[in-house]
Amino acid sequence: MIRVVMLFAVVCACILSGCVQVGYERVLIEKHPDADRVTTFVVGETGLGDVLTALGAPLEVFEGANGAPAITYGGLRSAEWGVSVSVPVTDYGSASLSYADILARTHGFMLIFDTDERLAIVREGNLGDLRQEFVRRRPASIDDDAQDDASDDAEGDAP
Repeated sequence: MIRVVMLFAVVCACILSGCVQVGYERVLIEKHPDADRVTTFVVGETGLGDVLTALGAPLEVFEGANGAPAITYGGLRSAEWGVSVSVPVTDYGSASLSYADILARTHGFMLIFDTDERLAIVREGNLGDLRQEFVRRRPASIDDDAQDDASDDAEGDAP
């Protein structure tokens, strides 16, 4: 019993000191169109403007793998409790970490268009997973020093 009281006292002290915070978060995203409405779109015929007129503003607009537009629609109703911990590092600062990827938990539709803005692909599922599959990857960076060294070696040191 004494251990429970001590543990309760430590938890209360941490909460009152500000290093532990407990919170409740509720997220509502209301951009999930009816599947029947999405099935009326015809691949190769329906244009980007037609989709925007029918469904309104999307959750996301981004560049697909071929440089053409891609848009997402989805919905999420989430309520959760959370705990965050902040650890003092110096007299004037502390370190804390918080991460949330709401699209990773959002179910919906991804509509990908071709370069003529005609519907090319329609996918339904978790938007975070769909986005990873279709988003355009950034090109690898090239180290400028490595290029300079390579060009020096190619020219050589002719006397």
